[in-house]
Amino acid sequence: IPGKIETQQKNRENPDGITVTLGSTKDGVFSSGIIAEHDVAEYYLISNMNFTGSSEGWVFTRAYSGSHLNSMEAEGHYTTEAVGSPSGAGSLCTCFLGNPQEGKVIRAVMNWTTHFYVGSELAEGVNSTLLSIGSRSMVFHGVAENATVKVLLNNSILWSRSVGGVDYDWIEDTRDISYSWSEGWYEFVVMVQVGLVHSEEALPMFMLYLDDIGITLKKNAYVTE
Repeated sequence: IPGKIETQQKNRENPDGITVTLGSTKDGVFSSGIIAEHDVAEYYLISNMNFTGSSEGWVFTRAYSGSHLNSMEAEGHYTTEAVGSPSGAGSLCTCFLGNPQEGKVIRAVMNWTTHFYVGSELAEGVNSTLLSIGSRSMVFHGVAENATVKVLLNNSILWSRSVGGVDYDWIEDTRDISYSWSEGWYEFVVMVQVGLVHSEEALPMFMLYLDDIGITLKKNAYVTE
């Protein structure tokens, strides 16, 4: 086939368990394996990035700062609700609700965690690492204080931004990050931290939707004529 691209990994089994796609031509005709356009291969480390059918592979945990109030709850769940992400319906929803005493602030830390393995061959010769994450936040009946979302890889912060309160529009963030890869298991965490202040109207609630979460490794592909 004119313009055909082959990679060294084309006919091998995937030892790393990485979800990847193989590009067989420069014309955008792909089969399973690795994306290879021109001389660059892209490897997707997180198998469930878009939550199209479930939150499989991700675990939600929570922690509270200070005393736990009976009227205070942090929870996370999968939703098929369309929230504006480019990949369509299916996302992770993180929710924190509670009404502290006047002048007080209640805080929660909510984590979505997944794991992946990087083999020795994949860890070598990485040209660049791309992090992507999309989110949309909303606050009802109150004020969210110091609301932030962070991405951690083996306890190292890769990215952080304030979600401030209300992002009614979907925000997609993609950026190159600097990371030194080696063989082994990796823990990937999306951490949501938020505080709620008192409201006289109704029970304050903070919600954050997450979707399109991924890490992509880019490497030179072996190209044959």
